[in-house]
Amino acid sequence: MTPSIGIAICPEHGTDAQTLLKNADGAMYEAKASGRNQFRVFTSTINARVAKRLSLEIELRRAFESSQLQVYYQPQYDAHSLGVAGAEALLRWFHPQRGQISTPDFVAVAEETGLISDIGRWTLQQVCRDLQQWRAAGLTVPSVAVNVSGRDFLRQDVLLRISGIVEEAHLPASLIELELTEGVLMQDVGQRSLQALKEFGFALAVDDFGTGYCSLNYLKRFPLDTLKIDRAFLKDITVDAEDAAIVRTIIGLGHNLGLRIVAEGVETHEQLQFLRAEGCDGIQGFLMSRAIPAAAFAELIRGGVTAGGTAAALTRVAVGAG
Repeated sequence: MTPSIGIAICPEHGTDAQTLLKNADGAMYEAKASGRNQFRVFTSTINARVAKRLSLEIELRRAFESSQLQVYYQPQYDAHSLGVAGAEALLRWFHPQRGQISTPDFVAVAEETGLISDIGRWTLQQVCRDLQQWRAAGLTVPSVAVNVSGRDFLRQDVLLRISGIVEEAHLPASLIELELTEGVLMQDVGQRSLQALKEFGFALAVDDFGTGYCSLNYLKRFPLDTLKIDRAFLKDITVDAEDAAIVRTIIGLGHNLGLRIVAEGVETHEQLQFLRAEGCDGIQGFLMSRAIPAAAFAELIRGGVTAGGTAAALTRVAVGAG
């Protein structure tokens, strides 16, 4: 067991059960935010953070109900042709007073409160609506990667929930790549769900590979299609021999298992050259394009820069989109 424990002491932190439980709960969330498997004793600093988190939770619920959330698309490029080979759907929150809210901050709150399931369902529905519009406009649409929370993957009805949205939109499942974390691969329920989703026609990707605790045995056992190398390994690949060795090993391992390798967080030409030389299949990052609204991504596709396009055309479109 790896519990997160919050502690509140009477009378320092409250003299009634309701106050003590509230403060202990706040300390428990602090333990979770610190990496889990530990305890925290309530303090005034924790109280301030809990109040901030509660405020963010309330505003997030309002944002979800008042269309403040938007789906942006970060293009994924073929590392060799430098043509658009797909996209990752990313959620953005634009607050009417505070501007854009940090995605990690509000996703963490959504995970803790359980709101992540409703947000995830809405996100997939919006991706399907965008795909419908692009196809209706005669655009050749690449696949779109959508993050699915571990909470949803571990539900018994995950196949029904996800496939139902895609079927309702009359879209082929092959247009959607579902991204999951390494932790999901280590859950028994997750294993069965992955096989069912794969058989339905979805592509499956492991996001931020190398940052979790997934053993190589899991990669062999599951019907995966893509490994995404975490940006943390790319930052210093041209100057750090260990990072370079890790990235080189992931690419070689993935290819030996028949998997496609996508590198996230590509920001420099030197990183791009390294990845191309090592045979990485796909790239994603600010060097090529930031995440852009659906309309801008449609223009990217309309510009004809699909897999097989030229690097020069890619440069023109990416600069215009950024």
